[in-house]
Amino acid sequence: MSSVFVFFQKGVRSKIALIFFLSVSASYGFLADVVNPVVVDVRAASMGNTASVTASGSNAIFFNPALLVDAKYLELGAGGRISWGYAEEEAPGKEFYTKYSLVPAFTHVSFTLPIRFEEYAALYPGFGYHEHLDHSYTRAVDWQFGKDSYTISDTMTGELGVITGGLALEILNHYSIGLSYNFGVLSKLKKQYREVIIIDSLNADTSGGFYEEYRIRYRMNASSEASFFQVGVFAEPFPQLGISASYRSPIDWGWRWGEETISGSLIAWDGSVGWDTFGIQIKREPDDSSAYKLPGIFTFGIRSKPWPFLTLAGEIQTRLFSGLEILHEKTRLKDASAFKFGVEFNLPVILRLGIYSDPIPYADSGQNIAKRITGLTGGIGIPLGQYGEFAASFEYLTWNQKLSLAEDIYAEHLYRVSTSLKFYFPDAI
Repeated sequence: MSSVFVFFQKGVRSKIALIFFLSVSASYGFLADVVNPVVVDVRAASMGNTASVTASGSNAIFFNPALLVDAKYLELGAGGRISWGYAEEEAPGKEFYTKYSLVPAFTHVSFTLPIRFEEYAALYPGFGYHEHLDHSYTRAVDWQFGKDSYTISDTMTGELGVITGGLALEILNHYSIGLSYNFGVLSKLKKQYREVIIIDSLNADTSGGFYEEYRIRYRMNASSEASFFQVGVFAEPFPQLGISASYRSPIDWGWRWGEETISGSLIAWDGSVGWDTFGIQIKREPDDSSAYKLPGIFTFGIRSKPWPFLTLAGEIQTRLFSGLEILHEKTRLKDASAFKFGVEFNLPVILRLGIYSDPIPYADSGQNIAKRITGLTGGIGIPLGQYGEFAASFEYLTWNQKLSLAEDIYAEHLYRVSTSLKFYFPDAI
């Protein structure tokens, strides 16, 4: 969703072009990455985002519905998180810094109820809401290059939030298959920003050169919509070994029933004419239900429990960039895979650690190999007897990109803290 405005002005300059792009998700990764799903299960997030094999109980419906069989009782869970961070660019003669302020978010609520109808089989229906793709951020940008400067205050709220219903079937206590369907019906995207761009090449001695000052205000409010399904299988032939596979279908995602407005002004000075100014006022209704075409995601995972106090988990997940379209444009990136690893120590207080490497749809200048986010995770779980668990996780992730010059490097750093509560009702079944 981009807009290009070209203004012609006689006597000041033959042509003054103001170009700016609004990309609801196709900016730098932490503004909102529309490719990589958010892991809202706190246990899985603590263990390197290995959700296909470590998403616990009712939350499994969001990642691998076959894992609903891990819920032994009627179960209800909910959680949220906060995130913050910063970005910076290193280049000769250039200063760039972005601060991401604290952003709280409610991430999920889930429910499941085991129903055993035969000694060798059981059904696990599940229901919930979760934030599948995150778009919320608040940032302040300050950019300096020579005499030129650029500042922006930018806020985005909303996500691809989906209502999920699903079912798992357990067979012989060791195998399960699950299916879930996700309706993206609750999401509302809201964005607004103010920016000031000053382009100044005036010579103090001769009053030569030119001066341009743009002041722009943008607002957007639109409904987000998308639907998709997930299917998963899980096998635990031995208590010490579990193997999983899952598939998320492709997503056509866009927005409808909204409006965007752009207002602002341009003040310009040219040595041959002097000062001039004009205003900008544009309004339109965005309507694009397939602005993002996200390919399907295959996930394969394994977990092992070599000792009663230790659980290991690993996962590989596809990123089929060759089938990805952002704002109706192909990325031209090579396909890649995400690699995730986690460990859990089942002590009086449960300790969890993890690491992951996740490709994102950005590349160094002139390259077609996707850049990678590197993430370090950790967390705790505090059992509440037989009636539940409190869990918390911490995540640090970073990535960088070479821009037009080899020595021009942009980097972002993000922090997330997530918490959740789960309640078990053993007397309900």
